[in-house]
Amino acid sequence: MTSSSRWLRFNIVGAVGMAVQLTGMALLVRVGAGVAPAAVIAVSVALIHNFAWHRAWTWKDRRGGARLSPGLFGRFIGANGVVSLVGNALLAPWLVDNAHLPLLAASTVAIAACGLANWWLADRAVFVRRRLELSSEPSGPPRL
Repeated sequence: MTSSSRWLRFNIVGAVGMAVQLTGMALLVRVGAGVAPAAVIAVSVALIHNFAWHRAWTWKDRRGGARLSPGLFGRFIGANGVVSLVGNALLAPWLVDNAHLPLLAASTVAIAACGLANWWLADRAVFVRRRLELSSEPSGPPRL
C-alpha cells in the first residue's frame, strides 16, 4: 500500500472517529457530564472504533493483518490512546474555559492537534512493518 493511500485511509477513519467522538461528547454534556469526563468517555469510544478500522483497513497489510491481538491493542492504547485522551481531556476544556470556544469547536481543535502525532505513532510504533516491508514502502505522510 502506498503512503498516500494509507494517509487517506487514516484520515477517513479519523473523520468518522471524530464524528463518533463529537456526538458522544455532545450527548454526554447535554445530560450533565462535565467537559473533561465527557471528553475521556467520548475519546475512549472513538479509540475503540479507530483501532478496529485501522487494524482492518488502514494497516491491514501489516503485522498479522486484520487479526486481533491483545499486544497490538495495548500498543494502540499506549500510544494513540494516551495522546488522544490527554490531548482532548486537557485541551478541549481549556479552550472552552479560556478561549471561550464552543465545546464542539474546542474538541475539533483538540482532535486535529493530536492527529499528526497519532499518525506517526500508529505507523511507527503500533502497526509495525514486517521485516520484508522495511525496504519496500516509504512511510510518513505523503509529500504534497
